[in-house]
Amino acid sequence: MQADLAGWLAPNRLYPGIADALRVALADAGSDVSIVTTKQARFTHTLLRDLAGVDLPMERIYSQVRLSALLRGTMQACHYLST
Repeated sequence: MQADLAGWLAPNRLYPGIADALRVALADAGSDVSIVTTKQARFTHTLLRDLAGVDLPMERIYSQVRLSALLRGTMQACHYLST
């Protein structure tokens, strides 16, 4: 990706209407937009920025790594509360 960003982006596409929907949601001051994905957050951030023109903060992208950490924390809290 770093060596050839254009080549890496070329085969990727967003579903029709997604970029517009994200921009509208982000323009609404009352909305709280997050993305949940199986891709790594850095890839998702790059795709959103370069294909959709959306610069969503990394902390709003829940990737496989971040979701796993959140689930582990939730499971540990549930175990703690049940003992």
